[in-house]
This record gives sequence, structure tokens and C-alpha cells, in this order.
Amino acid sequence: LFAAGNATGSWVATSIPTPDGGTNANFKSVSCSGSTCVAVGSYYNGSTWVGLIASNATGSWVATSIPAPDEGTNANFNSVSCSGSTCVAAGRYYNGSKMVLLAASNATGSWVTTSISAPDEGANALFNSVSCSGSTCVAAGGYSNGSTEVGIIASNATGSWVTTTETPTTEAYHFPFWQMNAGFNTVSCSSLLCAVAGSYVNVGQTYVLIDMLTSPLPPLPTAPTHPSVMVKGSTITVRWNVPVSSGPGRIAHYTVMFSGVNHTNSVTGRTWLNRITGFSENKHYTISITATNSAGTGPATTLRHVKG
Repeated sequence: LFAAGNATGSWVATSIPTPDGGTNANFKSVSCSGSTCVAVGSYYNGSTWVGLIASNATGSWVATSIPAPDEGTNANFNSVSCSGSTCVAAGRYYNGSKMVLLAASNATGSWVTTSISAPDEGANALFNSVSCSGSTCVAAGGYSNGSTEVGIIASNATGSWVTTTETPTTEAYHFPFWQMNAGFNTVSCSSLLCAVAGSYVNVGQTYVLIDMLTSPLPPLPTAPTHPSVMVKGSTITVRWNVPVSSGPGRIAHYTVMFSGVNHTNSVTGRTWLNRITGFSENKHYTISITATNSAGTGPATTLRHVKG
């Protein structure tokens, strides 16, 4: 395993040890929020494939083994998405009789996995992609219903994962097995809607399939405006103005994140200034400011190459 980051202004690669001395490790997806990034994939522990999640939250990359639920085997994560301090990974695992949808979240502070059954007792299920906006995440992939391959979408908007099947409405079709039994290959969510994309086959021809999910997602606040910074000795003072839109209700709090020192500080929604001490002089920092409402954390305003 290795990761590369450009936080210092140029790309630096880092080797990451695999848990348990495992082999054949790989990352399939990475997502960042503020100065924290999470990468997901899988590795072989000598008897089965195990889900793998790595994070740089402590300042250096640490990989963690994520066992499948119910002592399942052949687990892997294909995608991860982070929004605010919460990340969700999605993939699949084998429960002893068939491949089952798998999701994992760190919303409680530690990674918790969830087994998600495909509709109609379907088999060969997997998530190819996941995207989060605020506290709501949508995962997309496919499964076999016994006669054909069907696209599947799952959302945790209600607090637990709920699946929905999606098929082209006007043509007979099937999803090809060479696409890893998947109907949808990718999903992307904004604060207003989600879009999923994939393909299907009809009469020997492959067609593009795009679906828009317009079920309302709670609007997130926009990024804080007009950021500025003042440096005096080892003290950095950050100021900002309120976002153009606060979404539903008022801003609960702002979060100020400093790269290079792995420092995060939260202030109330009625505060537009943050003064932090203890920084090194003649060192460059990247400062990100986000706003959080009842729906979650919005996009960041970033100040780059701030010199202490």
C-alpha cells in the first residue's frame, strides 16, 4: 500500500504497512474532508480477503483491518465518501452462501459495518460507488435477481440503509457480467440531488444508463465567505463572513482546520473569528473553514500557503 499527498506543495509518496502482514493489498478509492483523508480497499490475510480502511487523521497513515459482519469472507471496499468528520465506505462480502452488500461508517467515532440484503433475495450483490452530502449517503451498484442483473441504489437518509432497484423503463435488457455484475458504476450527490451512472445491454448492444435521484436531501450551508488571516509571532487569527446560504435553520458551528499540525478547532455559529497560538514561524499552513447546520457540513473555504 502507498499514498501520495501534495500538502507540502509537491507530491510525496508514503508506504503504508498492511495489517497482520497481509499480502496483495490495494486501495480502490480515497476521499478527503478538510485535512483528513480516508482510503479503502482490501488485502489477503492468508486465508481470505479482508476489507481495509486507512486514514491520516493522526498525522500519519494508519491502515486498519475491517472484518466482515457475521464472520463473512472475501470482503472488499470499492468506494468511500467523506462529508465533514463522517466517512462511509461501500463494497461487498461473502456471507457463506452469496455475495452481500457491505457498508461501513465511522459516524460513532469507530468503524461499524452493516450488512445490506439485496431485494428479492438477490445474489452477487456489490456496491461500486458511494457519495455523501451532509449526513446522507447514497451507494450504487448491482445484483442478480436470479434471471438478470439489476441496478441497485441504497440510501441512509432515513437513518438506516434502504435499497431500491432501478431498471430501464422501456427496453428489455440485462447487465453484462463483464461489468462485475454491476448496473451502476458511479454516484455523485450534491446538497440538492444525486446522479447515478452505469450501462446495460439490449439486443447485443451496450447502452449508457443515467438516473437522477431528486428526493430532497437537506440543504447544506454554503462555504463561509471572505476569509482572511493575520499572523503575529506564533499566533494566527482567522476571520470569515457568514455563508451565502445557511440551509435549514441557523449555522450550528464553524470548524477551522490547519494542515501541517493536524489542528482542528470548532467555534459556535455566532462566531466569525478564531485565534490559535503555538504555530511555527516561517512555516506554511493550509487553513480550511467549514460551516455545519442540522443537515451536516458544507464545502470548505480554503486559504493556502499561509506563512506562520
